[in-house]
Amino acid sequence: MLSAESLQPPHHEIRSISAKCYLLGLCILIMITGCSRPHDQGIKFKKDKPLIYIKDQFGNHIPDYSSAGYGSGNPIPSVQTVITLSAQKDRKDDTARLQAAVDELGARDTGADGLRGAILLRAGDYYVSGTIQIRDAGIVIRGEGQFENGTVIHATGNTQRSLIFISGIDPKQDAMNRSHGDAFIYQTDNSSFSEVIDEYLPSGGHVIQVSPVRGFEAGDTVVLEQRMNLEWVSTLGMDNFPSRPDGQISTPWNPEDFVFQFERTIQKVDGGRVYLNEPLVNPIFARFGSSRLFKPKLPGRIENVGVENLRLVSDYSPTENDSDEAHAWNGIEFQRARNSWVRGVTAVHFGNTTVTTGKESIHITVEDCAFLKPMARFGYGRRHGFINAGQQVLIQRCFAEDCGFPFFLSETTVGPNVFLDCYGSGDRTVIGPWRYWAMGGLWDNVYGEKLMIRNRGYEGDNWGWSGINHMFWNSTAFDWISVQSPINGWNWAIGSKGNRIPGPFQGLTGHFSNHDHSTEPRSLYIKQLEDRKGTSQHERLFSQNQRNGTPLFYLRDTLSER
Repeated sequence: MLSAESLQPPHHEIRSISAKCYLLGLCILIMITGCSRPHDQGIKFKKDKPLIYIKDQFGNHIPDYSSAGYGSGNPIPSVQTVITLSAQKDRKDDTARLQAAVDELGARDTGADGLRGAILLRAGDYYVSGTIQIRDAGIVIRGEGQFENGTVIHATGNTQRSLIFISGIDPKQDAMNRSHGDAFIYQTDNSSFSEVIDEYLPSGGHVIQVSPVRGFEAGDTVVLEQRMNLEWVSTLGMDNFPSRPDGQISTPWNPEDFVFQFERTIQKVDGGRVYLNEPLVNPIFARFGSSRLFKPKLPGRIENVGVENLRLVSDYSPTENDSDEAHAWNGIEFQRARNSWVRGVTAVHFGNTTVTTGKESIHITVEDCAFLKPMARFGYGRRHGFINAGQQVLIQRCFAEDCGFPFFLSETTVGPNVFLDCYGSGDRTVIGPWRYWAMGGLWDNVYGEKLMIRNRGYEGDNWGWSGINHMFWNSTAFDWISVQSPINGWNWAIGSKGNRIPGPFQGLTGHFSNHDHSTEPRSLYIKQLEDRKGTSQHERLFSQNQRNGTPLFYLRDTLSER
């Protein structure tokens, strides 16, 4: 029998103190599939033709990320103004006044388009000591500009909080989340479960077989759930971390923490075969856990909520190293929301983010936003710029400065998710998935000091593998780029730039191609969306400098306010 070493393609590297354990995991994978490590895969591009995806011998291929964003890649709607407010004098607290306007609009009926209307805040200064909460669908808060001469909302006081909080009300879901340690788990009727009966399903695919078929129909919203087991943890090497230099004992991953729930839409049903509109971004091995399909209950989720053209400024107390943390933390936070957006918003002096999207969020677009002059220490839960824990979220044309991880996916985040034409400034900037197996992220024409997708080993509290099916496409690291792949799939860097370095922990070298040379198409997301929907909406979806291939100057010189 061939040794595990002899089955490794020559372009892969394994670096590990405990490499033998990792090779044992590779042998297990080989026995399961009957194949050696997947060969490289990629995309063939020909102008005016759909992309051709090259599959490995397992059937894995680069997934279609283009379902990310409002309406699965639709333009943000224009919403009519129905309430107008002007700034008050003498720094009066506007919290109650703004909340009353939101509640008044929420009491109105939605139109056929699902919209209630917009609240326009005229240019000037507004002062909010609390949080503005949007709990009803179809509401937009709009200002008259994100720069200093526009509409400025000052987050006053010394409380860490989100200035604008967007989430529907669902007490049953809240109770269910609390019962699972504040983790989001979809509600469902137990009678709707169908087991996935495939032994193996590759990444990038759209078809699953289930039994029994529980009345699924085209257009249904469903959840594909994967519950991972101890063998999956062991195969990834996450049960046996190298010794920590500080002498502390590393805790293995607990498979109960890895329940992945992918919200999908059914394209068609053919017998027991269910065709999904959106791809698999985590391969299914029956041996690595159970998978099932079900219809979720989502009574509290709101949609068509927007925040536009605002400048958000947090109060803070001047300290050495800009480390004050007794002030507003996030500009805007989405939790229980879908088909919603933020555009043209700049957050100044906040501790953590301009926009945070939580795990109950899906199909959110964030565009033309900036995170400037943060006030907080560097470290966990601070200075992140833009955090996404949701599904099928598009963050495009955004700028962040002086951050740790400015454009990142939170732990166990399920994709696809996209960061397009974004710029992270600062010598501590690291761009990529963070920790604990996020799936299906695309960083498309993103700029930052360091680009990283890899096994993080015992870093933090044993963060381990940051995930699978992640892509750096035509992205630039001003310092270094490090991409590793786990043994059950791929991560890629295509057309990207930066000094390539290996990871410090066990892992296979990720797929690199056209390194230090841009590749075609310029944007993978834009091309995938074109293949799926055509180009009729491109002028409303993408700026002229994106369509011309020159977004860098806008990001670096305009949003940065330099």
